[in-house]
Amino acid sequence: PVQTQEQLGAEPPPPLELTLDPLPVAHLISTRPVGATVRLDGAQLPEMTPVEVGLTPPEAHELVLSKDGYENQTLNVGPGEEPPGDQIVLDPLRKPGTLVVKSLYPLSVVSSGGGTLAGPSTNPSVKLAPGKHQVTLYAPDVFLNQTISVEIREASNAPLDAPTLGKISIRAMPGNCSVRINGIQAEAPPISNQDIVAGSNTFVFEWPGGQRQVQTEDVRAGRHAYVTGQIR
Repeated sequence: PVQTQEQLGAEPPPPLELTLDPLPVAHLISTRPVGATVRLDGAQLPEMTPVEVGLTPPEAHELVLSKDGYENQTLNVGPGEEPPGDQIVLDPLRKPGTLVVKSLYPLSVVSSGGGTLAGPSTNPSVKLAPGKHQVTLYAPDVFLNQTISVEIREASNAPLDAPTLGKISIRAMPGNCSVRINGIQAEAPPISNQDIVAGSNTFVFEWPGGQRQVQTEDVRAGRHAYVTGQIR
């Protein structure tokens, strides 16, 4: 029989894998009024509206439109979505209102984030954007530490009367303890004839060794209240 030999080549190379990045798609962003700055995913574009921006379809994008005298507007464009094709109307900034606190004693106005907005003074005032806000009235000398909600209207004053005062006398048995009133550290007892805000007040007595007692006392305006802390 006839025999033949064939030389086989080397193994073929592995297949090449290529990743194709999607091309951005241009979209026209137009505002009324024109001339708004545009931040795309946190980076500010050099041009103002109207402007074309390139959005990659498989990705989500955030557009922030800003113009002096107008409210910022944020557009969240999901994967495969398109931004609005019509003009985007920017709302004018609303004029702030003023919270005016009337008080017979110095106090501060503190924001919900803990920053001091005004004070301490007997008539602190704070300019706030229209809407609902939470602020804290703080006056450690009279143990005021009260968070309240206020409604602010555009270009208007919102008057607020601070709590009136009563008197408090405190003793403890045994007397080697610390006292906090409404979260504010007080002097060691006994305490006599001390000014305190009228209304519900919380007293925390703490003794060495970890023993503690919590009491709530309603102090009436212009009246004297008495509180005794003791280990039970």
